Amino acid sequence: MYRFFLILALSLPAYGGGEVSDIVKKNSEFINDFAADSIYSFFAGPGYTEVEMQGIENKKPEFSILLVRPLRLTETNALFSQLSVNHYYVRSDERITINIGAGYRKVFEGNYILGGNIFFDADDEDNTRSSIGLELKSSAFEAYANYYFAISGANKVGSNTERVLDGYDLHALGQLPFLPWAKIHYRYFDWDAEKYSQDTDGTDLSLEMLITKNILLEVGYTDNNISSADGFGSLRFMYPGKAGVSMFDEFISEEAFVSAPVNYLLLSKVERQNRIILETVSEGVVIGRLD
Repeated sequence: MYRFFLILALSLPAYGGGEVSDIVKKNSEFINDFAADSIYSFFAGPGYTEVEMQGIENKKPEFSILLVRPLRLTETNALFSQLSVNHYYVRSDERITINIGAGYRKVFEGNYILGGNIFFDADDEDNTRSSIGLELKSSAFEAYANYYFAISGANKVGSNTERVLDGYDLHALGQLPFLPWAKIHYRYFDWDAEKYSQDTDGTDLSLEMLITKNILLEVGYTDNNISSADGFGSLRFMYPGKAGVSMFDEFISEEAFVSAPVNYLLLSKVERQNRIILETVSEGVVIGRLD
């Protein structure tokens, strides 16, 4: 489809006897300014922007870019969109996945938030799925529950067949006592088998550290019933700075847990699995799970 618009754009001056070209030239400054202002407003407006990098130590860098933007925002509720682009590896081959979602959050009694969300995910090999999620947020604790539904069926990729897996995850994170810049993440996941003899379930455990308002470091390990435990780490850059107390703001707090209004969390990101989880079969044998 994009090729059609490209050919049409290139052909217009020829068919317009130069008139279209003159119009474009006369209004080029307006068009450029409008595009620049629109892009700037989208990125500089209220919301949350995150760039994450990991896998650098393995010489296979992976990254993601995530945006949360309000569709409607008040002091006590938010209708928002979340868009992310993820680059990672599947069986040593590069893969790009896009996540498009929308959610609603409401503040209750000034100290906690309840919300729900829906997402659509697609990768560059035509694998697709959707998800639905619920969330609870407070200043010191958050909990998420997500269920993922495969949309695409068996998909031929090279000599292999990929299938998107249904599944769910439960994710809880909480502040460490007296360390308002540090949070512990615990995530349980379960993915339904298609051709493999058993479902895959496991856990992730990690420590999140807000170094500055704009830099966050997370280290942890993942374990499941199919493969051995493995460590992971990621570095995130955030704009504007993440609300809350960073390591450089207050290393040790006088209070065990932060208690504050939660309105600043209305446009925080939804915690979910943004990678599409696959089962890969080659000549009738399952050769890949969770990648």
